[in-house]
Amino acid sequence: MGALRFGPNPQDQTTGARALPSPATIALRAVAATAAIAIVVALLVAVVGQSAGRADAAGAAIATESASESPTQTTTATPSSTPTATPTTTPTTPTTPTPTVAPPVPVKVPSLRGDSLASAKRAIERAGLVVGMIVKVGSNRPKGSVIQQAPRPGVRVEPGSKVALAIAKPFPRIPSVVGMTKAAAVRALDRAGYTVRIWTKVVRSGRDGVVLQQSPRGRSRVEPGKRIDLTIAKLVKPKPKPQPAPAPQQSCTPGYSPCLPPASDYDCAGGSGNGPKYVYHPVRVTGSDPYRLDADGDGWGCE
Repeated sequence: MGALRFGPNPQDQTTGARALPSPATIALRAVAATAAIAIVVALLVAVVGQSAGRADAAGAAIATESASESPTQTTTATPSSTPTATPTTTPTTPTTPTPTVAPPVPVKVPSLRGDSLASAKRAIERAGLVVGMIVKVGSNRPKGSVIQQAPRPGVRVEPGSKVALAIAKPFPRIPSVVGMTKAAAVRALDRAGYTVRIWTKVVRSGRDGVVLQQSPRGRSRVEPGKRIDLTIAKLVKPKPKPQPAPAPQQSCTPGYSPCLPPASDYDCAGGSGNGPKYVYHPVRVTGSDPYRLDADGDGWGCE
C-alpha cells in the first residue's frame, strides 16, 4: 500500500499560484482519511487477533500437558507474592521384615460327661481351653455331674476356646396325695407342674372319692410335666344278706314219731293208765321213751 499524500492540485501548478481547495475536494479528502484510519484499525485488529490465537493455542498446549501429567487434578496457577517453598527430600529408613508367626495348633476337646464340675474344670484348663457358660438342668443323674458339653468331645478347636457345660440338678419331689379327695389331689399335682390320669377302683368299704394309690409314689423325684396316675375309690355298699328264718320252737317230746306234744305223762288209750294225756295210735319210739309206751321194747308204743 502506498502512502497517501495530500498536496496541491496539479492543475493549480500550471497557474503558478497557490489556490485554496474547493469544498468538494475537502470532503473527498476527509472521506479518504476516514477510510485510511479504518484500514489501519482493521490491520491492528488482525494483528491483535493473531496474537490472541497464538496465546490461546499456547494455553491449550499447556493445559493438555498438565492434564497428561496429572489426570485427576487440574492446577490453576495463581500469582502470589509469597515465595513457594522448595520441597526437601527426607531420607527413608530401611524397614526390617516382620517375622512370620506360625498359627496356633488346634487342641482336642476332652470328654467331660459324667465328671463332676470341679473335675471338668480341671480337664478343660489342662487342655488349654476356658470354661464357658454353665447351666443347671433337671436330671436323674448325680447332682452336679456333667450331662452335656459344647463343643462335643474330640472336636479340635483353637487354644483358649470356651467350653460350655450343662450340670445335673435333681428333679423336684412330687406331692404325696394318697388319702386326699380327687379334687384336692389334682390341684396339688397341677401346681407342682405335673399332669394327672385318673383310674377308678370299686371298694366295699371306706371313703368314696379319695385317692387310694398314686404312681410314681409320693416324694419321688420326677421331671416336671410328667404324668402321675391316681387310683380313686368308688364305694359300692354290699347288699344286706337275708336273715335265716328263726328255728321253730320245740313242740314235740323227743323220741317219738309222730310228735307227742310235751306233757307230764302219756298213756295208751284203752289201757290202765290214768293220763293225763293219751295216745290213740301206735307211735314209733326213737329215743329214750320217757312215757314208757314201748312195754315190750320192739320200738313201737301203744300197739
